[in-house]
Amino acid sequence: MSESSSGQSVSALPPIVLKVDRSRALMRGAWRLAFAGVIVALFAGWDARWRLLWNTDRITLAAYLTFAGAALFVSAVLLISGLKWLALSFSRKALEIVLDARGLRMDLGPFGRREYDASRLHFGFDREIDADTLEFLPDDSFMPTVRHPLSPKDLAPIMQEFAAIESEKLTALLRPYLTAQQFPPHT
Repeated sequence: MSESSSGQSVSALPPIVLKVDRSRALMRGAWRLAFAGVIVALFAGWDARWRLLWNTDRITLAAYLTFAGAALFVSAVLLISGLKWLALSFSRKALEIVLDARGLRMDLGPFGRREYDASRLHFGFDREIDADTLEFLPDDSFMPTVRHPLSPKDLAPIMQEFAAIESEKLTALLRPYLTAQQFPPHT
């Protein structure tokens, strides 16, 4: 991150520290496990006459098995995801997202630790915004983007998801970085 045309260095900006919301992680994990349990319970109580279907109607049997396989696959994905969210909620580590002069660090427990160096972080906008009008726009009128070449995704929604912060609050926190860097908008 370099010196901006306004003269304010990004390294001089105050660091942003967001704590991971463990209660939201607990709810996400519990809901995913509940849905996985419902799917498994439905198929555990499913009384299909498999031998009769095998002998009389193999096409219907194939359709049932395809449907059951897809549903059980979805259940397994929900189970794994739910367990990761529960592990995040019960983790004893300090889980936080830190944006400072060194870069962006995300300690996300079972979802991994991600580090992005400050020199290649790009702060932008979700749509075209004139730099002269940026200071007059309310925080709920746009969503900032945080991009890095090592991440295929925008990092701002990830920050918002794990910290359970409203988009207006995240915009207010990132606004100094946006104005200091003054990047053209992402399209």
